[in-house]
Amino acid sequence: MSRAKARVNMLIDKGTTLTELLRERKVDSSSVVYVGNDVNDLPCFDKVGWAVAVADAYPQVQRVADYLLAGRGGEEALRELCDLILVRSQTD
Repeated sequence: MSRAKARVNMLIDKGTTLTELLRERKVDSSSVVYVGNDVNDLPCFDKVGWAVAVADAYPQVQRVADYLLAGRGGEEALRELCDLILVRSQTD
């Protein structure tokens, strides 16, 4: 899938775009961490191994996430997630 097509598809349906990208790149969806904050991210949450929401996500996104970060999107959330992944990978 071209980048331009992926961008257009994401505007339409992020879930379908994610499914296509995972299939094309032969990535096991259970190994994917997806971070979302808005209702248009919800279709992706049930397609991945770990669905994560940022602190300022919409309430319905927070409710269905596997994990809720303390950090807000665009601020410290990504750093927090990376630290969590690194700590978990060292204990496995």
